[in-house]
Amino acid sequence: MRKSVITTEEKNKWWNGTLFEDDVVELAIGKAYRDLMRTIRGFASNKNNNVIKTNARESIKKYIEYIVECNMNQELFDKLHREQCYKLIEIFGEQEFTIGQAQKWINMTFKNLHLLEYSRIDAVYEYCHIPIDSYMLSITKYSKLNTSWSKLDNYDDYLEYQKWFREKYKDEIPLDAEFRLWLEEVKKRK
Repeated sequence: MRKSVITTEEKNKWWNGTLFEDDVVELAIGKAYRDLMRTIRGFASNKNNNVIKTNARESIKKYIEYIVECNMNQELFDKLHREQCYKLIEIFGEQEFTIGQAQKWINMTFKNLHLLEYSRIDAVYEYCHIPIDSYMLSITKYSKLNTSWSKLDNYDDYLEYQKWFREKYKDEIPLDAEFRLWLEEVKKRK
């Protein structure tokens, strides 16, 4: 009987999605985009959608490269996060794109980078925001948002949720708490 020559490292790369993608940051950004793309109304028919996506991806990548080099604290992270959300909205131009969609793309990218064991993210991981979506709003029973996450267009309302979550789960790093809560909920629903 012959045995497979595929290594454990190659198998792990396949599971992580890195077998075909040399740039882990690009992979994380792409995976995060897939989490929100269905919420961007009319984007498939936008004649500039490829240019917009490319520019947005490049902007997120530059933001990550910059942010991991900063001498970080929570206040600075929040400020830079706000700026990046508005930068993405600007890139989308006439195409409707909200704070809710921007935060989801950015925050899922950070979560993905951590899950892909991208070590440079460790410098800012404790300050990262959790991705807000209907799942997390349901799990946390947060009721102060008067709209769905994808239509959220007020950064202060968004940040209020992040601060509430940090306080509620103050004994954990926010993304760790989000991951744990999300996993527990998935297991309950199976």
